[in-house]
Amino acid sequence: MILEAKRAVSDWLSVATYGLAAVLATFSYDGSDVAPAGPWQIADDTRGTVASDNAAIHRLPEDVDFAVHVTAEDLLSADGQAATYTHDADVPVILTVIVRNASPSAALRDLDYTLRALLKVLETLFDPNIPAALAAVSRNNVQLQHIQSITSVRAQEELKSNVATAQLRVAIRCRDLIA
Repeated sequence: MILEAKRAVSDWLSVATYGLAAVLATFSYDGSDVAPAGPWQIADDTRGTVASDNAAIHRLPEDVDFAVHVTAEDLLSADGQAATYTHDADVPVILTVIVRNASPSAALRDLDYTLRALLKVLETLFDPNIPAALAAVSRNNVQLQHIQSITSVRAQEELKSNVATAQLRVAIRCRDLIA
């Protein structure tokens, strides 16, 4: 279930119509602010690619200014990962956002817009009125049911550079459909 949750979120962030770039393009920006521009790297840590390797160690390549890396914390219980009664688990998916810009304040500005956009994208993933979302939340006989909670942590040690980072911890209730 952990793999399916990470991949579903990572794939949804990249969807052309509902993903991160699409949502950032719809925002109105304050004053002279503009949408954070790419190139973006959106990747989870499960696919055996260079981008997946970057996600696994939260590395921002020199040719990328914005990254969202999708990983997960360990489950606190084995529910859903083993033959348990409910076959449910709250999978703690971690979205690490890394933004590089010319100045620290510009990086923080872009980080704030990106975090806001990520929350909107996550909302659409569980919207029952979006057919593509209904398909996206089911894979490999695992169904992502809803978001239990979202918390945010900003990595303060980056504030003295032109790179800003933050993490969203998204607890997603998942169900193993194989009884």
